[in-house]
Amino acid sequence: MLAGPYSIIVERVDACPEGTTDIPFPIDFHLTRDRLNPSVWFVAANLTSYATLNDDREGQLVFASWGARGGWKENALTMKFKRPCTQMKQLIPQVWNNVWAVTTSSTGATDCPLPPCEGKQAVLITCEIKTYPCFQGVYTINNVSSESLQPPKAVPVFFYGKWRVDVRVRETKENKIYACMRGLLQTVPKTAPKHVQ
Repeated sequence: MLAGPYSIIVERVDACPEGTTDIPFPIDFHLTRDRLNPSVWFVAANLTSYATLNDDREGQLVFASWGARGGWKENALTMKFKRPCTQMKQLIPQVWNNVWAVTTSSTGATDCPLPPCEGKQAVLITCEIKTYPCFQGVYTINNVSSESLQPPKAVPVFFYGKWRVDVRVRETKENKIYACMRGLLQTVPKTAPKHVQ
């Protein structure tokens, strides 16, 4: 597998398979392809949070790679990082700012922490043997461009290929996954911009 400077092409974004999270994390995506540039998508999403997402959690990127003979190679790469809100602002500020510029929230949140909605609808959820008292927070992302998903400066070189990436938020004390979304993407060699004369 070759590696080098790369661009990211998003092919699909979905909720993670049922059972991936330890509490419900309903999320619905809608992708619209740019008519002029078919490798660019506009992503809209609605998600519901039953837990506060903040720097007390752990962020995880769990990569599966597409094998040369077909099929996914699970856990090809796992990245874990503490203080996910702070890390995202520092490592991918353009992505963070572009997403928040088109996000609305029933909680009024415009930055971390991302709370569940306080005082609206209390929902009692049972997962395994433990009971989670939760409040519902609804977040809507309206048409963020996949072009804004640029490689972080901290990772200027990466392997080329097709990837399935689970973006997870984990509660570290009880080792519970509170949020998860899955993306299918390709990393391709970065090309220099074309100059029009």
